[in-house]
Amino acid sequence: FAALAATSHTDMKKIIAFSTMSQLGYMFLALGVGDKGGAMFHLTTHAFFKALLFLSAGSVITAFHHKFYDIYSFGNLRKYMPVTYAGFVVGALALAGVFPLSGFWSKDRLIGSYYEASYMWGVLGTAVAFITAYYIFREAFVVFHGEERFRRVVSEAPREVPAVMTVPMVVLGIMAVVGGVFEGMYMRAVGGVEKGIHVEVAIVSVGVAIGGIVLAYVVFGRGYISAGSLYPSLRAIHTLFREQFFTERFYHSFLAKGYLLLSKGAFQIGDRGIIDGFINFSYRTFLKSVKVVWKIFDVKSIDLLLHCLAIGSFRGGKLLRNLQTGLLNSYVMFLLIGILIILGIMLYALERVEG
Repeated sequence: FAALAATSHTDMKKIIAFSTMSQLGYMFLALGVGDKGGAMFHLTTHAFFKALLFLSAGSVITAFHHKFYDIYSFGNLRKYMPVTYAGFVVGALALAGVFPLSGFWSKDRLIGSYYEASYMWGVLGTAVAFITAYYIFREAFVVFHGEERFRRVVSEAPREVPAVMTVPMVVLGIMAVVGGVFEGMYMRAVGGVEKGIHVEVAIVSVGVAIGGIVLAYVVFGRGYISAGSLYPSLRAIHTLFREQFFTERFYHSFLAKGYLLLSKGAFQIGDRGIIDGFINFSYRTFLKSVKVVWKIFDVKSIDLLLHCLAIGSFRGGKLLRNLQTGLLNSYVMFLLIGILIILGIMLYALERVEG
C-alpha cells in the first residue's frame, strides 16, 4: 500500500517517507516468514541509503530556502547540485536493489526467504521491488532531469549545499555502496544465519528493478509516454493511490471521530455524572455538616456565653448604681472603709517583712 501511494504523491520528502513505510513492511514480512536475521540486515542497509535519500532531499529543499517541496517545482538540478544528484542516485539504486549496492544483498536475502516460505509472498516481494524502483527514479528524473521548472518561481539558480551537508552524503553514499558485503560479519554479530545468494531470485529482483527504472525513464526521464496523457484513463487508480486507499479518510472519519464520540460520552457519564456528582454530593454534605456545627457551637455556646456576660454586666451595673445614693455621709463612710482596708493591708505587709 505504501509503495503504491508513493507512485502518485508529489511531495519530495513524503515519497521517501512512504518508501520507508514500504521497506518496514518488507522487514516485518521477513519476521513473519522466520528470517529475523535478514530483517535486521535489511534494517541496517536501509538505514544507510534511506538516510542518504532524506539528506539529498533536504539539500534540494534547503537550496530553495524551503519555498516548495513538490517534485514538479524543480527540474534539471543535476546541473547545479552534482553532489546532491550523485547522492540521490546512489541512494535510489541501493533502494531499488541494484547490484552491487547494499540494498541488493539485503533485499535478495529477504525475497529469497519469501519464496522459501510461500510462492505468493515471493511474488508480492518481487512486485514491490518493481514499484520501488519505479517511484524512486520517477522522483530522481523529475527533480534532477528535464526542464528547469523552478525558473517559474525563482530567478536565481540553486547552488550546491555547503560541506556540512555534502560530506555526510559522501559518507552515507560509501556505506550505501559497500554496506551489503559485510553480511557474514553482521550475522555473526546479531546471531543470525548467513545465507548464500539466491541466483535465480537475484536475477529476477535485479531484472524487475531495472524494469522499474526503465519505465520511470521512459515516462519521466525522456517523456516518450506523457504522464498527462495517461492521467484521464488512470484517474481513478491515481486517486486511489494518492488517497492511500482512503485509509486515512477512514481513520479520520470513523476511527478518530468515533473515538472522540466515545470520549465525549465517557466524559458525560464519567466526569459529569460520577465525578461531578461525587463532588457536588461532598460539597452539599460539607455545607450541612458546617451548618450543624454552627448551630451547636455558635448558637448554643457562643450566644449563651454572650448572653450570660450581658446579664452579668447588667446586674453588676445595677449593683454599682445602687451604691450611688447622692448622700455625702454615705460617700464619707465608704471612703473611711477604703482607708481602713488599705491601712490593714499595709500593716499586714510590714509584719510579714519584720517577721
